[in-house]
Amino acid sequence: MFLVEILLGEHHFFVEAGIVQKILRITQVQPVYNSPPYIPGYMCYKDEFVTLIDLHNLLEFRSSIENNDNRRIVLLDKNVSKNARYAFTADMVSDVVNIEESLIEPIKMNIGANLGDYMKGVIKRKSQEKEEKEDNRILLNVDKILSTLVRGSIREPVGGFFCWRYNIVEV
Repeated sequence: MFLVEILLGEHHFFVEAGIVQKILRITQVQPVYNSPPYIPGYMCYKDEFVTLIDLHNLLEFRSSIENNDNRRIVLLDKNVSKNARYAFTADMVSDVVNIEESLIEPIKMNIGANLGDYMKGVIKRKSQEKEEKEDNRILLNVDKILSTLVRGSIREPVGGFFCWRYNIVEV
């Protein structure tokens, strides 16, 4: 399984490479009125509106690398969501690796209000350093992030004014 390694603050994560279309440099983000705190706005990519997700805010991590040249936008494939186009920010995209699925261990307990729900598992690897310690990485569940958190979409009720419209869920 091919995975893209990203850095959020001082924490390393993986996302499945098959859902990533492109890695982009940070571009201008347009604000969206009434959006949740983890949706800073949208960006335009090839004449498409792309909803930007701030994983720092969502997972409650502070960015340790403010406004540097390594920050990237990870543009997700169009097929990830049928409703809208999404991307998320990362402090750095460091590598694409091929990991055996047998190395992915499921999460066996609730580890936090936000993080635990959005993890597919933990990948344990040997560190590249001389010491033979383990180097663990979390595999994010992007499908779960999109299906449970992004409960709305960007709308343009008046030309040039963009707002967040929450989906109405009937009980």
